[in-house]
Amino acid sequence: MTISKYILIGAVIILFIGGCTKHKLLDPYSKACKIRYQAELFADNWKSPQETAKSGMGDCEDQAFYLWHMFKEEGLKSRVVFGFLDMRKSQGDLHAWVEIPMGTDAIILDPSSGIMVPKSMMFIHYVEVHGIPGLSEKVTEFKKRTGLSGFNKFYENPSKLTIPMLILPQSKSYTPHQRKPSQTSK
Repeated sequence: MTISKYILIGAVIILFIGGCTKHKLLDPYSKACKIRYQAELFADNWKSPQETAKSGMGDCEDQAFYLWHMFKEEGLKSRVVFGFLDMRKSQGDLHAWVEIPMGTDAIILDPSSGIMVPKSMMFIHYVEVHGIPGLSEKVTEFKKRTGLSGFNKFYENPSKLTIPMLILPQSKSYTPHQRKPSQTSK
């Protein structure tokens, strides 16, 4: 591990322990972590950051958009990311989090899991996913309804995707947080 990674981790720890009254990174993250997690069992209706703040609850996408929006208001460059927490569990629910670029690395901020750590040091593998059927339409609908844009150019304009990312087979569809009915024996 390089010395810069130790410095970054140390800075994050000092900021948390130091009790900063106002910090561009930590204050919005702390507010987003206070949003009570509420999974949507049968439909995934993304709330605007204002709706999330007003209700005080939301799922991972709601928390991610809320955090991204606060960073945008603070002038911090960040992006909302969709994917899986661990590739070995890629059959599970899709997840959303926020990333802030830091030189050649990025900081993962996941308010629904309470995680804030440099991406290169993650013990949990966050795997970004593109090409999910239905995600592009969901992003378009969200942008039209909320007027928000700039949260991730790859989801907002998938035809411009120029970097290789995991592409799910066409049989997969975007259905995060939906529970399968239990099988009953006949």
